[in-house]
Amino acid sequence: KLLLLNETIDTGDTQGHSDYRHGTHVAGTLSCFDVYDYRNETIPNTGSSLAHGSTLIFQDIVSSEGWVVPDVDLLLYEAALNGAVIHSDSWGDNSAEYTARSADFDAWNREYPWSLAFIAPGNNGGEILEPANARNVAAIGASIKNNQSQRWAASAHGPLQADTVGIFALATGSPVLSAKADGIDDSYNDELRLSSGTSMATPMAASNAAIIQQLIEQGWIRGSHENTHNVA
Repeated sequence: KLLLLNETIDTGDTQGHSDYRHGTHVAGTLSCFDVYDYRNETIPNTGSSLAHGSTLIFQDIVSSEGWVVPDVDLLLYEAALNGAVIHSDSWGDNSAEYTARSADFDAWNREYPWSLAFIAPGNNGGEILEPANARNVAAIGASIKNNQSQRWAASAHGPLQADTVGIFALATGSPVLSAKADGIDDSYNDELRLSSGTSMATPMAASNAAIIQQLIEQGWIRGSHENTHNVA
């Protein structure tokens, strides 16, 4: 399940940090399966990802100082070396400017066009924050859970300063029930908690993309000109 755990910035979810429990909650939405449903081989009812069969590379970039994001090229390169195709990034800065980091994401996608980053645009109710304003990423806004597909009021939205729409899609972001950290690496607390934001919507979209990727790889979704053969 967990192919790589990068804790070079910090040792994990630590009580008292401003972003305590954030990464664990996101990881749960990306690829977790309720342990009791898994053991009983039953369909998951709650606290489970659509892409619960996926594997995960976890890069911790939070410390007591808040976000401590290294050169994004290093994060993307490390992920690629370990087979990652889909990136889920629920972090960013308070700037709506197109930054060098935004450009790094765009450059990466040009070099690795089969790879796609899903990025949270922020919870300011206004402009999309970097690096979600990159041209070749999927900026995911948050919707609320009802039958009208309403955008969550605090979700950042377009247009960008470049006069493009900016938001690629909305995904459920308020509220989301997922894994709850307790600050103890080996506690196995199996608890859940509710949280809201574009940080929650982004892994929701990424997990959906993992299912689409699997359908394409296994031939369930094909291009109109692909050759097919009947196999007895």
